[in-house]
Amino acid sequence: MADLADHLTVGLLPWLSLDRRVRFAGYTLEPLSVVGPQLEPEIAATLAAIGSTFVQPDGSVDPVLLWPTEEGSLPMFGKPDVETAHAAVRLSTPVTATSFTLVFQRCVPGNEFFALALRRREGETLSGGHRFDETRFTQPLSAPVRPMVNLPDRLIATLEACVTGMDTLSLRIRQSSLPFLFANRLDEFSTVEAEVFWVATALEQLLDVANRPPGQGITKTFVARLAAALNSSTTTDAQRCMCETWARELYGQRSEVHGAPHENRRWSPGWHAFLATLAYGLALRTLLAEAGRFELHDDDLEELEAFPLRLGAFREKAARVRRERVEEDEEDGRRSAPPRADCRSSPRAPGPRRIR
Repeated sequence: MADLADHLTVGLLPWLSLDRRVRFAGYTLEPLSVVGPQLEPEIAATLAAIGSTFVQPDGSVDPVLLWPTEEGSLPMFGKPDVETAHAAVRLSTPVTATSFTLVFQRCVPGNEFFALALRRREGETLSGGHRFDETRFTQPLSAPVRPMVNLPDRLIATLEACVTGMDTLSLRIRQSSLPFLFANRLDEFSTVEAEVFWVATALEQLLDVANRPPGQGITKTFVARLAAALNSSTTTDAQRCMCETWARELYGQRSEVHGAPHENRRWSPGWHAFLATLAYGLALRTLLAEAGRFELHDDDLEELEAFPLRLGAFREKAARVRRERVEEDEEDGRRSAPPRADCRSSPRAPGPRRIR
């Protein structure tokens, strides 16, 4: 068993639910209720006290523990492992980013107090003296349920090398993962326009748009590379054209944050955020496959083939909503307009008379 002097930090994902052990990138994920009985009573009691600080409206939760996968190790971290673990979890976010919130807490058997590390612009500060039995962290609104996720094992196994890899593709994946998470927190303080900006930025980094041919515009590069990443063997010319149109509009909405007006909206901002989130996952797998690091199976190819159909369906829905709004506005205008006089039935007012 590992020496506790070297393992004093525990990693928890309180707003996530798992029904099995998951291993990836040198780490293990498993529910606290499964791990606790396998540990020494004093350690298990301290972990239970830490876990009890997280609650949801209908009661306590069963947090997921995360720790380095080593034979015979405790579910603890040494300090240098913490940042690597954060990077690993960023690469596996199939639900909302809030559901994958990763919390680290010092875990010393018998200790009843903990400290909070608070980020500040000038650095980090500690707020200490908090008791486990007096503190509760309530489930955030952006994670209304603790989803039982089905992690994509094949993709996770491929992404293991990206966590610490220094090749260009691994760096692009790591750099793009953070804005992708910002786009998918779905917290009550954000806006859908901000989420469009972040997910488009994630795609921009993933597709290496900054590294483009001399003289080629950034929008043109973004559109061409995203359309190519979403291309499949069954994609028609019309579907590819629609993908390019959508990508151009997506990047136009992303650029609105810089003050560039974007008028042509075939898709609403909400649909853009949703579709771009799907596109990120598809482009990620396509790029890994092109690099010979991932094999596209039937389910991946079906998702690629379905993407243009989603674009068309959402475009038609947005057009239908616009038509209905125009009709409603016209109907409201007719109802609020003053009644028009009927010239055939109204008596004619006498005109001016000539005096002789």
